[in-house]
Amino acid sequence: MTNPPTLTDYAPRLANRLLAGAGLLSLSTERIPALSHGLTANGDLSVTCREPDVAHLPDCEIELQISKQALEWDTTMAIAALHGRARIHWTPGAGPTRTGTLRLTELVLHWPAGSTRIGLDRVDPETRPPDELAVHEAVAAVGRGRLSTLQEMVHLGLCEGIFLSDSPARCAVTSATGPGSATRTVAESWW
Repeated sequence: MTNPPTLTDYAPRLANRLLAGAGLLSLSTERIPALSHGLTANGDLSVTCREPDVAHLPDCEIELQISKQALEWDTTMAIAALHGRARIHWTPGAGPTRTGTLRLTELVLHWPAGSTRIGLDRVDPETRPPDELAVHEAVAAVGRGRLSTLQEMVHLGLCEGIFLSDSPARCAVTSATGPGSATRTVAESWW
């Protein structure tokens, strides 16, 4: 049996999948929805929004949130949210959409294991998001009974996996490279 991934390994991988295009991105405290987002070759975040939604936003410091829903079709539940700060630069253009590039300055992942600060050096521009439809279908094909059995086996240590708490501690912030603390995080303005 190989060693299962650790929480320190898993948090940056989840954050990178969210940055690469998984989940739903919104901008600013107004929660302006993005039509699409993804990582550029140099690790910046590219985002496309409806022009009317962002016409009032200049190039500026901005907050972002990427939320991820559960993989079961019949479950409406956020399983993770990546919060961050970035400097956005809008690309000039005309039409129904507007594209911007976000230079990330801070990232905090909120997920069932708690809150984890993601170092910008852990952003991997090579990450590609999974095929969300294929993942949903694969989870549905396993069935609830088998998923429950798998969860129980991980919990008992009978197979590899990470058992996460179902009640994250929102006050603790850990670093993806070790314990840390913060007096004010980007997440404070979202929770």
